[in-house]
Amino acid sequence: MSVFHAPITRKIHGNDTMTSEERIRACINLQRPDRVPVAPLFYYFNAFYNGMSYADLMDPAKYIDGLMRVFDDL
Repeated sequence: MSVFHAPITRKIHGNDTMTSEERIRACINLQRPDRVPVAPLFYYFNAFYNGMSYADLMDPAKYIDGLMRVFDDL
């Protein structure tokens, strides 16, 4: 049984030898992935950085606008 909702078969970077799913599975199984899987969690940082309330994060337009500001600035 897969924890992924859809098969991920695309390799994103030119030097990738694993898909995202293979990389996560390797880490779960204490094996060495081709690179460290990273998924930055910007949810609450987005609110802090942009001076938004947590309620603002429930508005998709405000959330996306704030997130784009974070990525543009960083």
